[in-house]
Amino acid sequence: SATYTGHLDGSEHGHPRINDVASLENSHSVISGASDGSLHVWRVDMVSKSLSTTAGSQNITSKIEFDRSRVAGYSTIRKMNPNDGEIHAVSHFNTPSSSVVLFATQGAVHSMDLRQSRIPFVFKHEPSMGYLTSMALGSDSHWMITGTSRGCVALWDIRFQQKVKLWRHSSGSPVTRLATSFASLPKKWGDRGNATIERKPFMFVACGPNECGMFDVSGSARDCFRVVGPRSRSTDAMDLKTKMPILREIGLSSTRSSFRHSEFSRDTTRVGSSGPSINALVGNIGGSDHSYMFTGGDDGFIRYWDFSTPSKCFTVSGYHGFHQRPTYERVDFDGQRLILCRQAPSMTRTSEIESSRFPRTLEKGNPNHHTDSITDLKLINSPERLMVSCSRDSTVKLWR
Repeated sequence: SATYTGHLDGSEHGHPRINDVASLENSHSVISGASDGSLHVWRVDMVSKSLSTTAGSQNITSKIEFDRSRVAGYSTIRKMNPNDGEIHAVSHFNTPSSSVVLFATQGAVHSMDLRQSRIPFVFKHEPSMGYLTSMALGSDSHWMITGTSRGCVALWDIRFQQKVKLWRHSSGSPVTRLATSFASLPKKWGDRGNATIERKPFMFVACGPNECGMFDVSGSARDCFRVVGPRSRSTDAMDLKTKMPILREIGLSSTRSSFRHSEFSRDTTRVGSSGPSINALVGNIGGSDHSYMFTGGDDGFIRYWDFSTPSKCFTVSGYHGFHQRPTYERVDFDGQRLILCRQAPSMTRTSEIESSRFPRTLEKGNPNHHTDSITDLKLINSPERLMVSCSRDSTVKLWR
């Protein structure tokens, strides 16, 4: 293994915080963005060793050769300090003629071509929209979405370098995480009669207290994944429907720019969320019935959501002592679905009951859970299926 310490060298801000990392396509290189505004591109140096073994049976033998690689260190390719403030998110994509790095600061998404040392484009946000908190690149690298601290979600066309649509989330809370997918919806999802095999782009927007919504690019909500407390007893479908997240479109006409500014100025919605938020999204959706998503949030829980069957949903990590298992349920209405995770009330503590009757496994809790806010999740598909999680206290865990 190797530990990259390049952000510590010559930093005037002590020990900067690494906010995001991304791998460069088709390479062993990594780009990292830090809280001091520094942006580094570095390569993981690999050493290959050719090994051989003999295998066979009876009088037939064969010699099998294979390569085994290991990490030998790292090499810094480029260090940049754009002087635009803290870097919140980074991404990368290749084109036939360029290698483009994207990085989001508080007011804009910047780009840089690593092959030609030029700036292809800059996507600026109006100050009234709030500062940038998240971004996600489309699967074909032709479009991207960005989110802000005031619940705004913007859709950008990278080819024509312009903003296509702008919405505001009905909660008005900061957008904590974005993700995209380009897939066809399975016909069995909620027995939707209008399901189609046509592939479409979708947006996953984590905004509001412990909630993530799935929207198409028109801004219509398709699904919502929400965690509710034990005191939330709303089961009426119409009542839940009114609580489905909405992306309200904001016009892009220049003649309405002053109106938009005054609209935000009058708004008194708090900048912070009233409860735990979802900070990490990862999963897979497609034409098959096995579509899923993992989420991780401020409450330290990692949850697995099955898109079609609530009984297959479960909590991966986060159980402490005195926690009962939550229940998952699904509510369908008008082509939309709300999947709920109902948290169970805490169990009575050991001091309140006879200790001899209290299960020791519950008394100790799960030693494998995170004890701080989940900051990111990643899936590994090769050589075996694994999930990596990390939390705010610098803990990284590997899940099978």
